[in-house]
Amino acid sequence: MNTKFIRLLIIFIFLTALSTKCFSGGQGLKIYALRYGKSTFQNRFVFYGDKSGGTVPFSWMFYYIEYGDKKILIDTGFNDSKMSKMFGITDFKDPVAILDEKGIKADRITDVIITHSHFDHIGNAHRFKNARFIINKDELAELNKGKSLGDVKKFLNSSSKVTVFDESTVLYDMFTIKKVGGHTKGSSVVFFNYNNEEYCFTGDEVYLRDNITRNTGNGSVVNHSNNIGFIDLIRKGNYKLFIFHDNKYAEMKERFIKVFPAD
Repeated sequence: MNTKFIRLLIIFIFLTALSTKCFSGGQGLKIYALRYGKSTFQNRFVFYGDKSGGTVPFSWMFYYIEYGDKKILIDTGFNDSKMSKMFGITDFKDPVAILDEKGIKADRITDVIITHSHFDHIGNAHRFKNARFIINKDELAELNKGKSLGDVKKFLNSSSKVTVFDESTVLYDMFTIKKVGGHTKGSSVVFFNYNNEEYCFTGDEVYLRDNITRNTGNGSVVNHSNNIGFIDLIRKGNYKLFIFHDNKYAEMKERFIKVFPAD
């Protein structure tokens, strides 16, 4: 084989690898919604100022991300029969069991981003013992003030792998975690850009897509101004959203739902 041909072959392989990397955003990205239950929820909690007395379908979810060799959770769900009964959640299944059925072991999760410290978003945190946790400093303080979630508090306060941030932080030069402080004092959202498209994990700054389409703030907030400011930002942008109680999933039988890339 002559030298010129070998050089051309090497150049071709290099350019092919480079183009593949540029197209994929540098690393492979897959995102799944984990739906572990469903219920209805009162409109007055979902939509700011609503006095209709009605209810809406409600999914209970969090998200699993594969980014290169990283296995990332956005929130953790919970596994507490008393809380499930209190909120009228039916079709409930332990979120860690859902992951396990897909071959995703709890001890292999590399990172967990916590959007806020309500039980359905942080209640399983202590079960991901090898993960790095990222949480807003005000939200961690609010968690520690409360009387519930003792196992979670004990775990996070004793772990050396907890990253606490003030206004924003970035994970793997990809995911920007930003405090909004509308739904709870340190409530956060996660932005990322992939192949020139903008995306956002909304946490509970919005409960449903209707909060966006109706331009109606969340009915469960500590700071309505911060919450509606976030909704205005989303409405003015071109963001594709990952919502944690999106009612379009409420009646689905599937629990581990591929949401990115779309098939």
